[in-house]
Parts: sequence; structure tokens; C-alpha cells
Amino acid sequence: MRAAAAALAAITTVSLVPALAQAGAPAGCRHPLTPVPSAAAIPAAVTAPLKWIAFHGEGWNATDVVTPGTPTAGYLWAAHSGLNWIVAYKVGGIACCSTRFALLTPRSGGYAQVIPAQGRPDWFGDASCAGIDAALSAYAGGR
Repeated sequence: MRAAAAALAAITTVSLVPALAQAGAPAGCRHPLTPVPSAAAIPAAVTAPLKWIAFHGEGWNATDVVTPGTPTAGYLWAAHSGLNWIVAYKVGGIACCSTRFALLTPRSGGYAQVIPAQGRPDWFGDASCAGIDAALSAYAGGR
């Protein structure tokens, strides 16, 4: 019985580590990130193209079943690197949830979400420094 309890404790501890790691913007990236304290602190011009993200705790589709009119992602955290913004979100699926991020760059007095061209790498599924740095370097003129 003790062995089963110890195994369960180990599984629980290991499964919490990724969740804790995604609690906010990663630190130590090659492109310095300045996190914002809440969704309310993100400029409206940045959130405007992201109508599909539930920013303020409203319900969203956390499964594969999409309900029309309901956001398909839930806000996790945001940060900016210079004028470029990273907005991390969770999306549902067979095993809810995956963490992805949107990169928004200044365009025509507002912001536009960067969508990778077909055949280009999709770094937007890696909300660690590796994915964020790669996306900023490739799409936002970063070095």
C-alpha cells in the first residue's frame, strides 16, 4: 500500500512540474521579455486580432467540440519584447490542454498576428525560450 501511495505521489509531483513551468513568461530568453501582470494590462490593439481567446475568465471550448460563438482558447500570460507581443494561451483537445503562443507585431497603427507560411516551422507550440526566440528571430526581425 505504501508503494502505491509513493508511486501516486511521484506521478502527481512530476505532472505538476510542466504546469508550474508554464505559470508565466519564461525568464532568461535571448530576446528579453517584459511580462504584464494581467490580461487587463495588454493594450487593446494587441488583443483586437485575438477574438478567439478568452482573456477575462469567460468560458471557452476546452475540448475538441467547438461551440459557435465561444472562444477556442484560454489566456495564460503575456509579455512583450520591444514592440512585439507574445500572448500564451491554452487550447483543448483529446487531453486538455496544450500551451501555444501568438506573436503579434506592429502593423499599420495596430498589431497583426504572425501566421507561419505553409512549410515553415511552427514554433508557436513551444512557449519556452526556444520557441519564443525562434519565432521572434524569424518573424519579428530579432537577432
